[in-house]
Amino acid sequence: MMQLERRGIDEYVISPMYTASDEHGLGLLLALMSLALSWYVLRQRSIGVRTSIGLLAATGAGHLGLALGHEPDARTGAFVAFGFWALYAARRWATTGTRMRGTVAGLVLSVLAYTGTLLSGEAPDQAGLIMKVLEIGALGLILGQGTETKTQRLRQSATVVSMTVVLGLAGWIGAFVGGGHTHELGETPGPGLALPRLEPTPPTAEERAAADRLFEETVANIARFDDVAVAAAEGYDVASMGRLGGHADNPAYTDDGRILDPTRPETLVYHPGPDGPVLLGAMYQTDESGEPGPMVGGSLTVWHGHDHVCFGLLPPGLGSLGSPLGTCPLGTVTVALTNEMIHVWTVDGAPSRFGDLDDEWLEENIGS
Repeated sequence: MMQLERRGIDEYVISPMYTASDEHGLGLLLALMSLALSWYVLRQRSIGVRTSIGLLAATGAGHLGLALGHEPDARTGAFVAFGFWALYAARRWATTGTRMRGTVAGLVLSVLAYTGTLLSGEAPDQAGLIMKVLEIGALGLILGQGTETKTQRLRQSATVVSMTVVLGLAGWIGAFVGGGHTHELGETPGPGLALPRLEPTPPTAEERAAADRLFEETVANIARFDDVAVAAAEGYDVASMGRLGGHADNPAYTDDGRILDPTRPETLVYHPGPDGPVLLGAMYQTDESGEPGPMVGGSLTVWHGHDHVCFGLLPPGLGSLGSPLGTCPLGTVTVALTNEMIHVWTVDGAPSRFGDLDDEWLEENIGS
């Protein structure tokens, strides 16, 4: 089979939560410039005051930059209003040496307003998240200035931690609700799903026929694996299914140079049923990260990868996805992009031959 040119991470469409859109680039640039300028101009002030004013100026300038990347509407107006307010608060603090009343309340309301947007189902991007992190940082520094008692220090810590947790949880919710899960070209992926940056085009008659052949050959070749014991005897690691979401890999077929071979699929996929694991289908994988899978059925057979995943070391297996703030749990290794893969669903009644199976369909038709 002809070797296709490998793809870089920028040639995939991934969740906005892990990227910053082009129209938000100006906002990030202005935020960085304002922070650097404030830090230089206020070099005679204490580090805490310099940083607090700098973060205020950064989020103010950043919001004005973000507004330029949006169509005029109520939210854009809110960006502009908050941007000028934050810049004014930073300038007044810098020139008078006194923090403006309402600064803490303004920062808290800004963070809460953004989390409300995320909870409504809008996927976050890194530009918006960075602005909120700047505001939480400024909030922590402001609350920390002049703290003398345990109660004051506890209030500072509780506020910063709670705002960070709320932002992170809202980011997850917005990313999953606002992202799609059907593995179709042109959709906004959910967290962890990477789709090739290709134009969705209707499949030709030849591509439909090729997709049918792939499905039929897969059905014929994996039917015997309805019996998990047969799969184990032929080298599939059925013991790992619990850690890998029902996926049983065959190490002998991984990185063997044979891609999309129905006689030796790299992975079998099962789901718990009332009488034991039920075979759902097979998953084919490429040998290397970024290696494109052959889309024999055109847009019917879209391969996908997984990005920003956290793999646990002990025991080995998928730990989680990278958080909205770009972190992975302790004891895991961050993988920027996995090999490409495609599922072929052979279980009776599956609503789709390729792509993703809905959890609700699985629960209603297979069990749990």
